[in-house]
Amino acid sequence: MKKYVMFAAAIALLGLYGCTEKGPSQKAGERVDEIVDNVQKGDAPLKEKGAVEKMGTSIDGVIQGKDK
Repeated sequence: MKKYVMFAAAIALLGLYGCTEKGPSQKAGERVDEIVDNVQKGDAPLKEKGAVEKMGTSIDGVIQGKDK
């Protein structure tokens, strides 16, 4: 009986370990979900602008005479 309990515990631990790491398919699926959510909201299908992109937009605004 004790062997069965230890075997069941080992299987449960292996199952938990297998679910912790994200594979390439899961990462791609999450990216697709993010793009779909952004499109539904009316946003650009890419991630939000980073710091450098925001700075570039601000510089463009100053050059064009618009304060942002």
